[in-house]
Amino acid sequence: MSFTDLIVQFVTVPNNYQMTVSFIAAGQYLAIEKGQQAGYARNWLNRHVTQRSNSTLEVGPISSTQRSKALMGTLSLPNELAIFTEGTWQNFIDFSYEQPFFIKEFEGKPESSYICYDPMTGVKSHPQTPTLDVITLKFTVFNGLT
Repeated sequence: MSFTDLIVQFVTVPNNYQMTVSFIAAGQYLAIEKGQQAGYARNWLNRHVTQRSNSTLEVGPISSTQRSKALMGTLSLPNELAIFTEGTWQNFIDFSYEQPFFIKEFEGKPESSYICYDPMTGVKSHPQTPTLDVITLKFTVFNGLT
């Protein structure tokens, strides 16, 4: 796949918001056909903030502090073919150590994508058959939400 012209369109609502671009990427993508495990964190909806409140003796809140934090993501692919793990997955891992990568959860929702970096990968044999592998990928997430 190749292209010669790249058109980037920026849309803000309302129109008086300031537009900033932190990263633009183009290239290959890796489709995970078997889906994701139940309970997968929807990091595109989570905030990079922790909050702590202080309360009075009557348990009423009197102050609140917020602190920024990095979101952590985990992707588990429990039934991947060993041929995928030995080929395509290895190419992805090599790429992910050099460049950040994106996860897009829903094809029709551009807001469901986020950038991932600092990957930690793991591959284990499947408990039932040697033709399948269990892949885990942990990473740090930035989704642009504060």
